[in-house]
Amino acid sequence: MTAELSPDEIRAALYGLGEFRDRRAIMGRPVPPSITALLSRLETIHRCPMADVMADVSRTRHVSPGDATNSGEWIGTKEAARMLGWHPRKVQRHAADLDGKHLGGRLWFQTRTVREYMKDAERQQK
Repeated sequence: MTAELSPDEIRAALYGLGEFRDRRAIMGRPVPPSITALLSRLETIHRCPMADVMADVSRTRHVSPGDATNSGEWIGTKEAARMLGWHPRKVQRHAADLDGKHLGGRLWFQTRTVREYMKDAERQQK
């Protein structure tokens, strides 16, 4: 089952779970790993400007054309490798050069950045 949360609901959940975690710490009691994992996931979604796109990607396993954000469309490692004509491992090694972002255990790249990298590489070959 999948549930959609609004930004306000995410903030409220973060507040409530943060209070729970803090009270457990004051009492000297451990925080259940499931709560720690949920807090971590909610914090990532809350901080991430592409959270809506990535939430959709995690459900559908692809970025559709309508999922473009203000900063551009996001693609995974395999798609970036296809565009560049590289092996996915090479894309992972060049993630910093391509401004890759880790989210949900995967690397994501802006299509615009990958295209710019391709153009720069072509210019250098000439």
